[in-house]
Parts: sequence; structure tokens; C-alpha cells
Amino acid sequence: MGYDFKNLVFQGGGVLGIAYSGAIQVLEEQKILPNVKAVAGTSAGAISALALSLRYNAKQIQDILVSTDFEEFLSEGRPLEFTKMYGWFSTEPVLNWLKELIKKCGINFHPEMDWTGEETFLQLHERGARDLLVYATDLNTKKAIEFQYKTTPNTMVAEAICASMSIPAFFQAFKFSNSEPNDHIYVDGGALLNYPIMAFDKDGINDKTLGFKFQKTEIVPKSKDLDFGNIREWVKSLIDTVADSQSEVIRRNPEYYRRTVDIDTGSISFVDFDLKKEEKEFLIEQGILYTELFLRNYKRMRNPFYKFLSLFKK
Repeated sequence: MGYDFKNLVFQGGGVLGIAYSGAIQVLEEQKILPNVKAVAGTSAGAISALALSLRYNAKQIQDILVSTDFEEFLSEGRPLEFTKMYGWFSTEPVLNWLKELIKKCGINFHPEMDWTGEETFLQLHERGARDLLVYATDLNTKKAIEFQYKTTPNTMVAEAICASMSIPAFFQAFKFSNSEPNDHIYVDGGALLNYPIMAFDKDGINDKTLGFKFQKTEIVPKSKDLDFGNIREWVKSLIDTVADSQSEVIRRNPEYYRRTVDIDTGSISFVDFDLKKEEKEFLIEQGILYTELFLRNYKRMRNPFYKFLSLFKK
């Protein structure tokens, strides 16, 4: 019995997104990826969605994430611009990294194409990429905004993902360079919609959607010593609080949760940009483990014999 997933959704989670490369490895091994038509994600989850949209394979994605020095994302601290740009670090290093990821994807397409890194959502669609949905928070309208080729065709993909990754106060708030779709101020999509599992539920619950998110079963120290003067700890506490409240809503809705691979990331924080090699390897292994567990249980639950036996357990 195979799998019939057509859509993949990835929760935001900063550097924890490395775990998704392990999950994608399992999806490739189980021959699920060839059937995937569309991908969606918020913040770091949007990176995995982008890589799959651009048809990078599991090994390529893992090599990219393991070799990336995420501390480089924090290489342009601009504290003097904080009150003007609403953030400590410039988003330029992140944006440049995303553009390079797009520029190098040409080898994944036939015939091989030249990419500039500034492609729009419509151009991705026209070039044969998997359909991509990205979420960011529009502070002008106070709403979560969905970026995709049908509604925001002329928006640059790299910029939409950069907006989606702009952790409030940590990274500077984001404005689109070409004012597409508008000149509003955006921050991390996780502020309002960190896990867009409902992205493809336009006509009711879509059972062909598979989502990936994070959980922490290991006891993580509370920020009881949080005080003024530590912006990284403040941001960590703020976003963790928002993400936890959204996760609780998901857990209470079985229609959302039964389509979700919940990856245990231990005590690693989403803002631990200085991850060691062994920590990256741990996250990858966790992505593999929890995806395999989910798929094994999913297949068992769909087995007609198991369904028959379950009737006698009620």
C-alpha cells in the first residue's frame, strides 16, 4: 500500500529546519516526492518548501543545510538602526543566501536553465517548479499573507521568504524592493501563522496534505532570568510563546494533527545559529526517525484488516 500525498507543509522554526532534510530523505526513499505537486511553509519552513519547489533532491538539501554557517545570517548587526528598521540584524545576508539557492537550481531542470535569483512566483510556476506557498505577517493590515503565483505573481520569491523569516526585533522588518505586492512592512510569518497546515484545505480537509512541525519533549529551561539587555533571549521567549500557543490549537484539532509529523528537537532552540556539526546531525536523525514512525503508523491505520479489528475495540 503506497502513499497518496500531493502537498507538503513545513512549520517555521529557525535553525530547527535542518531536521526537515532528514524528513525529506525519508519521503524520497518512500517514493513520495515524485507525486508532490505543491509545497508550503513559513519562515525556515519556507526554505525547505523552496528547495523542494526548485526540485533539489534530498541529498542536495541536506548538503546545503549541513554546510551552511547560519551564524553568517547574523553577520550584519545594525543596532543604531533598531528604532528605524525595527530589528537588530540586517536581512541582507539571508536574502543573498536565498538568491544563491535559487540561482543554483538550474541543474535540477531539463533542459537546464539560467536563473538570476530574483525570479517571481509566476516565473517559478512557468518554469516547471512545484507550486510554492509562503506566509509572512503584514503589520500594516495585521494579517498573515499568503504569497503564491495566483495571488502575488510578480512578487520575488527570495524576498517573500526573507520577509517570512524576519523574526521580530531580531531581524529588521522587511519591505519589498519593487513594492510587489505593496510597500507594507512585514515580519516573520510565525507571528500569526507558523504552521499553515490548512494551506490546501480550500474545499475542506485535504487528506493528501502532509505537514511537518516541531515538538519539545525534553524539559527546556524556562526564561525565569529574562531581564532587560538580552535581546536574543527576549526574542526566543517571545516567539516560543507564540509558537507554543499556535501548536496547542493544532493539538486540539485532530483533523489537523492526524496529518502532522511532529519532530522532537530536544532542547535546541530555533535561534541557536551557532549549531555544532553534531547538533545538525542530531536534528537530521530526528527528522528521519519521526517521519518513519509517522508513515509506519499511517500505513497501519489505513490497512483494511486493522480497520476491521478496530471495530471490535469500540
